[in-house]
Amino acid sequence: MSLDAFIDDVGARAGLAERAAIETGTRATLRALGAALGGLPPALHDAIPAALRDELRAGDGQPVLAPEALYDRIARETGLRVGQALELTQSAVAELGGRLAEPARDQLRRLLPEAWAALVLDPRPAGLTPGAGATAGGDGGGGRTLATGRPGSGRPLADSAPAQGQAHSVAATDDPHDDRRLSAARPGSQDDGHTLAKGRPGSDHPVSDSD
Repeated sequence: MSLDAFIDDVGARAGLAERAAIETGTRATLRALGAALGGLPPALHDAIPAALRDELRAGDGQPVLAPEALYDRIARETGLRVGQALELTQSAVAELGGRLAEPARDQLRRLLPEAWAALVLDPRPAGLTPGAGATAGGDGGGGRTLATGRPGSGRPLADSAPAQGQAHSVAATDDPHDDRRLSAARPGSQDDGHTLAKGRPGSDHPVSDSD
């Protein structure tokens, strides 16, 4: 696996397309992990993919940042929104964790500060893709439930837009009661002559006229 391939996978997981921003954020995340680890721990040397080792080593001696501080820094450096920087950072850590065998992944969690260790996730089960429907014994959440959610989504929250109101919904009209106002029904409306304000005594079919 090359560093470029890793960066591509991070971008796909984060749902981002800006290649330069993805590369900048991925490298910054790996170096932040290196800073938190004090470089590349000898115990993890062979477990870490060779293409990623230099980036981890480059973090040695740099200030240790909390994840939130890194989100802000990546957003400033790349022009991404903070929510997108969060998706990118967490996706990079998750992709790294997914490439490690379970013993190495557990050791990485133990060596990292708690806030970073929480982002090291187990790999997705084989055949499970983001947004996949429910399968036998599954939760239908495609691996993105609150209990098992993973960073990165097909539609990141940072890019989400509120849905438009339905054509006949109350929220989609300027005056939702315009056609049914009790005191101001217009002639020709569906309730003409039968509103409480304009109703006439009697009915169209009085009881006295019935058979």
